[in-house]
Amino acid sequence: TGCGGALGHRSVAEMSGSLPIAPSIRRIRIEIQNGTIGMDVHADRAIGYGGGVRRAADTAADLAILERIPVQLVAAPDPGDTTTLVVRGPALTDDLPRGIVGLELGLHIPADIPVEIRVEQSGHVTVVNRTTPLEVHTGRGDLRFERCGGAIKARTGRGNVIASDHRGDIDIRAAVGDMQVFVREPGTRIRLDTGQGTIQCYVPP
Repeated sequence: TGCGGALGHRSVAEMSGSLPIAPSIRRIRIEIQNGTIGMDVHADRAIGYGGGVRRAADTAADLAILERIPVQLVAAPDPGDTTTLVVRGPALTDDLPRGIVGLELGLHIPADIPVEIRVEQSGHVTVVNRTTPLEVHTGRGDLRFERCGGAIKARTGRGNVIASDHRGDIDIRAAVGDMQVFVREPGTRIRLDTGQGTIQCYVPP
């Protein structure tokens, strides 16, 4: 009876849209605080997205403040490297009430552009059909890669990893988690490293 809050006030909202990719862009970096990302490819020179956002706060008043955060992705070139397009999702800032803003996001990005995904706190990531280098970092969450043909570098604090039908280099590290990796055509490097868990890896004879 002495406890309160516990983020008991919650709401959801949907979002969708498209972000253009300028001819000068050579790399895309996706940055979110919390959430699940699924990524596939398409032929358009744009980033297509759809999904939703879940918000939670301790009070109805705090939730109303979180609901003012625009439900959309925004993109801008990286000031330090204008050939990199940085895409960010809705997020909490220090001036907002305590709470959670979590995304469930589906992305379609051209296959010929290298991509980096960064989930600051918790989130699962699934990527399919990439043919260019891919880098993924998540504080905690499962990782899944299917039918990718570019080098993969991935990190998770706690989560299981599955990679199937992979072609090229692969470098995956987990603080805690099991790994199953099936390499169809190896490149020059395979590195699988877990602090606690089991590793299964298949490579052609």
